Order: sequence, then structure tokens, then C-alpha cells
Amino acid sequence: MGIYEELMDMADDVIEDTKNRQEKERQDALEKELCDVHFKLVYDSSLNTIVAVLLGLALILFLKILCKPIVKRVIYGYSIQLGIMGIIALILIGLIVILAIAGPFYLSHRALPEIKGTMLYYKGSIYYARQITKIKVSSMKIATVYIDGKKCFWTSTNDLNYEAFLDWARKCNIPLKINSK
Repeated sequence: MGIYEELMDMADDVIEDTKNRQEKERQDALEKELCDVHFKLVYDSSLNTIVAVLLGLALILFLKILCKPIVKRVIYGYSIQLGIMGIIALILIGLIVILAIAGPFYLSHRALPEIKGTMLYYKGSIYYARQITKIKVSSMKIATVYIDGKKCFWTSTNDLNYEAFLDWARKCNIPLKINSK
């Protein structure tokens, strides 16, 4: 091997060492900057009140639609028949009741991550910021987090610290794909 090849190999080694050192310095600076960062994404239950009021109003409206023909038939002495509209109204009332109970319960009991420095704690596992492949934010402000290429969890503006989470992701250079329509 000639002197030229040896010099080129040495230059390649120096360049690689420099890149590694710069990356380590960048990681150290990032960890130092984010060492005091600590927050947890938490479901904001104030939305439950708004949803309950809206579902209550919808329930009253459907009960009115359902009860009006029945009351008229009772007053005029006719036999009570629900008809297709009555059956549809009953089905919708059932769906509203199920949504009113199951929706807030699901949202308030789903697992959400905790952030400490450059680490993300989720369902008993620890993930580093560099393991997060991407975060896709939909036009409805729902952020879906992909860890090692797989969909891991989602969060939305209904969760406390949503904006802090996105700021943390930007500081950690996690690719954010934001869809705005």
C-alpha cells in the first residue's frame, strides 16, 4: 500500500472521529439543555363536561322525537306503535348513552407518556428521543408517535402538556410531519 492510500485512510479516520465527536457533543448539549425537562401528558377531563352537556341535549331531542307520537296515541286512545322512526330514535338513544359512558372512560384511562430529559417513559418502557422515528400531526391536532417505525401512541390538544410535548420533540430533532388543511 502506498503513502497516498495510507494518508487517505488516516484522513477518513480523522473525519469519522470528528463526526463522532461532534455528534457526541451535540447529544451532550441536548441532554444538558433538556436535563430539567420533566412533564407528563395527562388527559384534560374538563372536556367531559362539555361532551356530557351536548350528549344530554341530543338525548332530550331524541326523547322528544320518540315520545311525541306515543303521547298523541295515548291521548287519542290509539294503540301504541313505534314505527321506523321510533326504532331509529331508540337505537340512536342507545348509541348516545354508550358514547356518553364509554368515550370519557376510555380517554381518561388510556396510557400517556412521561418525559424526563431526552427519555420518554411509556407503559413501563423507556425510550430515548433518538428512537422516535417520527411524529405525525393531523389537521385535527392529533399527534401520532412512531417509535422504531411502529405506531406507539397518540395524543391531542385535549391532553395537558400537548404543546410542551411538541416543543420537546422539536428540540430533540424528532421529525414532525404536520398536516394542515
